Amino acid sequence: MSDESFDRLRIGMGDRLFREGEPGDRAYIVQSGTLKITKTGDNDIQKTIATVKAGAIIGEMALIDDQPRAATATALEDTMLTVISAKAFKTRLKSTDPVVFRLLTIFAKRLRNQNEIITKLSS
Repeated sequence: MSDESFDRLRIGMGDRLFREGEPGDRAYIVQSGTLKITKTGDNDIQKTIATVKAGAIIGEMALIDDQPRAATATALEDTMLTVISAKAFKTRLKSTDPVVFRLLTIFAKRLRNQNEIITKLSS
């Protein structure tokens, strides 16, 4: 995907990109830097479920299934991101084969469920 028409966003170390439970109106491609993905477990303890680096796409699940953010993303270092609006993302999804779109929604649901299980097991 060419990112020439997309906005760029720079966040500093320790900055939150998004929080678990917020509405998702964008996805992001990590151009440089590292982000920690955390989920709230029992007793409101943040559990790290992933660390993402350049080339990763994050925030897409909320755009695929129209559910709130499943986790929180925080920069571990200065990070440059390409911002993909919900509109641009959904435009691309509309041109996708319906079977592929259905698979994406199933995968998003399974990933949300898996993240819940991981968070509970690590409590």
